[in-house]
Amino acid sequence: IMSITSGPVRRASCAVITVLCLLIAVASVAIWRQNLAIMPIQEQASAYVKRAPSQLPKTDLANFLQQQEVQLTVGNFPASVYSNQGYLWLRLALLQDVDTSDGQQSLEKALHNIKQALAKRPASTFDWARLGFILEKTGAKASALPNAWRMSIMTAPYEPELLTWRLETYLRDPDNFRSPEDATLFQQQLKNSWQYSPWRTARILAKFQQPDLIKPVLGDDKKAAADFAKSYAHFARLFTRFRSTAASPDSSAP
Repeated sequence: IMSITSGPVRRASCAVITVLCLLIAVASVAIWRQNLAIMPIQEQASAYVKRAPSQLPKTDLANFLQQQEVQLTVGNFPASVYSNQGYLWLRLALLQDVDTSDGQQSLEKALHNIKQALAKRPASTFDWARLGFILEKTGAKASALPNAWRMSIMTAPYEPELLTWRLETYLRDPDNFRSPEDATLFQQQLKNSWQYSPWRTARILAKFQQPDLIKPVLGDDKKAAADFAKSYAHFARLFTRFRSTAASPDSSAP
């Protein structure tokens, strides 16, 4: 019986192994081709991301992003690709002025790409912050903005590059952050900001004329209180003189 059945079993096993090897080979080729497609997209986008806003002519950036959008429709790319694309659309919107028709269209494209990135990489704190910034600029403040704000904190509470955006977003419209958890998160971020940069913290509070918010952070530290008072007074004078500039929310764009 063994001699009768062992032959067919061996042939079936060999056939299965052959099919599996072919499938692995096809998958490897597909991954290789996708990597070839991704490389130029990532390299070009990274080159733009590293450039200062003043070095980004609007027309060149707009043409580049439109070309990228065409390429992104023909494949499934990693989160970093969509994240860079969303960030650059946001940069373009700021260059165009977000209150213009072109600026709003660029924000919508930024929103689409950043949502794509978060679907693939939900712990990306910068994408959550950029999502929140875009939602605020497009008028979506009801619940989506506070949620993006919370997620940006929960995914990286000590990220220094986002402290200004988090504090200013809360202070611009505190009534939009109604959860008791929001007040706790704000105080946490204010404390982190003070530890990271006292003068920048004083600048933010002076911008919104909220000096008393620092008291829970400073406690009984008289020297820190004196340092804060001095910095706050300096920035308060500047903002009184240049109030229209100081009120611009774009200074904290993530």
